[in-house]
Amino acid sequence: MAQIDTRTGRFIQVNRRFASLLGWQPAELHNMRIHDFLVDDCDNDWDGLRGLADGVRGVFEADNLFLRRDGSVFRGHAVANRVDGLAGASIAVLLLSDLKDGV
Repeated sequence: MAQIDTRTGRFIQVNRRFASLLGWQPAELHNMRIHDFLVDDCDNDWDGLRGLADGVRGVFEADNLFLRRDGSVFRGHAVANRVDGLAGASIAVLLLSDLKDGV
């Protein structure tokens, strides 16, 4: 799980499991962007995260290929939910799952 700024896609906080899926330590991911880990030919419009900031949508969901630190790739499922009630903030909680073998 990670907290992200929905306007920029930058990580605010990242838990250990989320970081390990990408092959990093949590502190190393601070201020990096989720876009930094998407394989170039991904099919989904990750700029749609901004729809969470604008209140156009409450949930963003996508399946994509994600790039690990070591250069390997995994198919993952990401779900981002807007966090309401934070003054002036545009934050979402992002859950990332590894979809091994199409599961």
